[in-house]
Amino acid sequence: MRIPVIILGAPRSGTTLLRNLLNRHPQLAMCGETAFFDMIYRRLGAFGDLADATNRARAVDAYLSTQRVQQLKIDIALLRERLLRDGATARDFFRTILECYAQTCGKPYTGEKTPRHCGWATTFVEWFPQCAIVHLVRDPRDSCSSLITMPWESRSVLRAARIWRNYNAAALAVADRENYLRISYESLAAESAVTLQRICAHVGLPFAPEMLNVPASGHQNWWHTRAWQGVMPTRIGKWRDSLDPWQASAIEAVDGELMAQLGYEPQAPPAKPWTMARAYLDGIFEVGLQKFSRLPVAFFYLLRPTQLSTEEKWRRRATALYGRLRSPAPPDEERAQTAT
Repeated sequence: MRIPVIILGAPRSGTTLLRNLLNRHPQLAMCGETAFFDMIYRRLGAFGDLADATNRARAVDAYLSTQRVQQLKIDIALLRERLLRDGATARDFFRTILECYAQTCGKPYTGEKTPRHCGWATTFVEWFPQCAIVHLVRDPRDSCSSLITMPWESRSVLRAARIWRNYNAAALAVADRENYLRISYESLAAESAVTLQRICAHVGLPFAPEMLNVPASGHQNWWHTRAWQGVMPTRIGKWRDSLDPWQASAIEAVDGELMAQLGYEPQAPPAKPWTMARAYLDGIFEVGLQKFSRLPVAFFYLLRPTQLSTEEKWRRRATALYGRLRSPAPPDEERAQTAT
């Protein structure tokens, strides 16, 4: 057995879909996005040494007060009790979250997926030498065309391309470890059963056909709709309908080297200087608006880093403000279908 199971991948690469599929395994409880490294690990200097009971209680109360944690469907009373008792180190704090999720689900094995945790891939294999890293990669043009329609992210394809490159490059830092398995979204969509069998073999669990069952409901946000609808091969190559040629060219210019390494061929015209100039100007405008709307979030992160729930509220407000300030949204089939 390789546990815990850690799903890594860039945003809008199918990590929620894969998490949902694995979570239906009768022996594996795959927790949603804990954001542990952003909310706890990077703020240990503010919370103090978790070995101190007072510091640990502050961190636990701050973490459990967030909406993100309350949406994980963990028994909060159990989680608080266990964290106060067992969360004396960062590793044990994270491990306890996953164990409580598994206990809430009544399953023996556990795992987690948070795209931003790609940057901590080496930490996972150091903390958990027997863990299973499942790195999910997707065509950057499909990933970016979806990401720029998300309410929390800018509409800049240049920024989206850099996110895809940086997240996947970080996950590849452990590609030489036996813990690591890379699969593609395209293989998951086209050959779901075969791909899940590979993952189960890597983890050390028998394949369970019920992983492919589609639940009646479960998603909380419109952008998770398709991840709960099951595998959709029709999503492969949708970028051709949603990206302008200059956007596809810019993405390939930024991600080309890593694309080739991961098996994706360029298909757009080579980026011209004016194409990249347009992408940069668009990025400056969009990212500038986003950073302006997030000034209150930056204040709390830098000066009040332990006030997690307040920072979370301002982050939601910043997302709403950016939505009012930003340029018109690209067409989004998923949101349109959800609205109707």
